[in-house]
Amino acid sequence: MKTINLTKFVVRLCFLLTANAFAASPFSNVEMTETLLVDKPYYQVTANFSGTFIRNDGTHGAFAVPVTALIPKGKCNNTAIIDVVNSVLFEFPETPLGYTPLYFAKMFLGDDIISGRNSDSGFTYYSVQWNKSVLDYELNGDLERATDGYIVLRELSKAVRQPKLANRLSPKSACKIKHTIGFGWSQSGKLLADILTSDLNGKEGTPIFDGLFLGVAGGICRSLQDTPFPWVYHDCAEPPQQHVPTVAFNTQSEIELSFGSGALRTPSEFLSVYDYAGLAHIDANFLPFDTIFGPFGFTFKQNPVSVVPAVRASFWNLYLQVKFGLPPAKSQLMESSLFGSDPVSFLDLRNDPNLMSWSGGDVYAIAEDGDGNALGGIRLPHMTTTLNSSLLVNVGAPLGQYGGIDYTYAGGGGIFFANGGTFEAFSSEELAQRYPSKEDYLNKVRGAVIHLVLSRYLLIEDGVPIVEEAKLVELPHWN
Repeated sequence: MKTINLTKFVVRLCFLLTANAFAASPFSNVEMTETLLVDKPYYQVTANFSGTFIRNDGTHGAFAVPVTALIPKGKCNNTAIIDVVNSVLFEFPETPLGYTPLYFAKMFLGDDIISGRNSDSGFTYYSVQWNKSVLDYELNGDLERATDGYIVLRELSKAVRQPKLANRLSPKSACKIKHTIGFGWSQSGKLLADILTSDLNGKEGTPIFDGLFLGVAGGICRSLQDTPFPWVYHDCAEPPQQHVPTVAFNTQSEIELSFGSGALRTPSEFLSVYDYAGLAHIDANFLPFDTIFGPFGFTFKQNPVSVVPAVRASFWNLYLQVKFGLPPAKSQLMESSLFGSDPVSFLDLRNDPNLMSWSGGDVYAIAEDGDGNALGGIRLPHMTTTLNSSLLVNVGAPLGQYGGIDYTYAGGGGIFFANGGTFEAFSSEELAQRYPSKEDYLNKVRGAVIHLVLSRYLLIEDGVPIVEEAKLVELPHWN
């Protein structure tokens, strides 16, 4: 224990000495390489980000944390996405995945799709470590208190708006950042939900973030606390009456098992709620359970449909509202009701079945359509959508039943596997009845894509590949 404490003291001293050496800027130890974000040239920058502050209780504090930036070499769109890095793996015993932070904004928001669409301008990306547990484990920074993580996010958002400070991270004159959007996913989406609903996003006119993307948070919030386990999950409160433009993005998983008390479910001019039916929290495109965990004897029915097109479209609605004040696409909610069963207790490092984990606990039942899939919400082309109920005009072409939660793994340590969702293929007889010919199938996919693009729930850049992928589908009775 003494050795660990001494190591932490040395690390803290080194970071504070570095910060003093670069007192003119909060960024130090800057290293830069050139990279491509899909097909656009970027500078990739790593640095230490440090600062001092006074807490609300009057005490003085300091921090030094690692930060990564992706800065466009060409034109920028004056908007920074601040990826509140997901570090949920540090809340659980080590798995074959190891302990590693997950950078979701860069994974999901491929700059060729999101950044100005077909224009040459690009987003600026920042990823920052806010989690004291991660810093203490990796010994690559210092945070005196876990709750200082809120201050790190605040100070970074302030710093990147100041060209004199941001210039230190770029070999050219820095792009002037006029707006920052906080992007959170799962664990960090729940942290941003806490910042919103606890009214921690600054004052009107000077917010920390100009927009918030609450990715797969459901109605569960994650608060920082200065305890041996420096986090707590709880039902979110309702947001303030007025706040920055916010998107609450949910898959079917959140509506089934992270509903909480139902907060963040009332759309307003400030809050857009986009529930995408038939998608799972951890789909097989993102993390293929069979490939990683199959060799250990596990079997899965994991949902195969990627969330990426849904995330991109939802984020684009938020971006246009933040930057141009354009009203976003209409909110679409799924319906669910509390299921008459005991809450599901997932365990993390706290090993206490009475403590809420990031999947909540109460089970909510989803109303089903005639396909056995969920009713309501936004429906990508793998789900049936009725465009005209009186004429029974349907688009979309499901190949089976797509679930949000695999209850085979519900409880105990199965939180990741349960959130992989499920897929049960239709029988060959059912598929033959639904799609007598390949053209029947393709027409339903095309119809769904057109409807979704026009409704602004899917980008045309993602709709075209979906149609191309559908052309590759072959069913036995078509031969």
